[in-house]
Amino acid sequence: MKEFQDNIKVASEEAELTEEEKEFNKANQSSNWGADGAAAEPAAASGPNFFLPSQLYKLELKEVMFFDKQRSRIYYDIISISLIIPSELNPKGIEISAASFKYKDLVENVFMKNTNAVWVNPQNDREHKNLASAFDLRLFSSRIIKVSNPKDKYLEEIYSETQKQGLLASTWAEMELMEFEHNLWEF
Repeated sequence: MKEFQDNIKVASEEAELTEEEKEFNKANQSSNWGADGAAAEPAAASGPNFFLPSQLYKLELKEVMFFDKQRSRIYYDIISISLIIPSELNPKGIEISAASFKYKDLVENVFMKNTNAVWVNPQNDREHKNLASAFDLRLFSSRIIKVSNPKDKYLEEIYSETQKQGLLASTWAEMELMEFEHNLWEF
């Protein structure tokens, strides 16, 4: 939990105190008298700022795609879901993974037990689904950011000349997968 809280802490411009400096401040705050003999005001205990839940809107799914030749069908097995801090909120300008969760643990401990874990269908109020069902039915919208390759690189790293090429490579990978699944019936 401490590691997760450290990951979702908003980076500040101010320098943070070391443990020694914090202990020194605590020892010196025991006397409430300032240098001029007047009572000193206690330091305001302001905790660290954390990202708001609405700011952490990106998820990264890692999944395995496999082909069942008996049924001539492709199946997807979601392995993990990672909570991503968007690049516009990070001072370094890169996306950082705040936490990763095993998908099966999320289904058992969060999605099935929590009535608020709901995928909302905007077209039909009677068709809201549990998040586990929504992921299984692949109702999410996404783009492919990485496919297996020898150097284990993201598509944006492979096609890094322009941002547009990385996006086009993602679309191309999606179309190749759709075409592959469509042509399975011809084998």
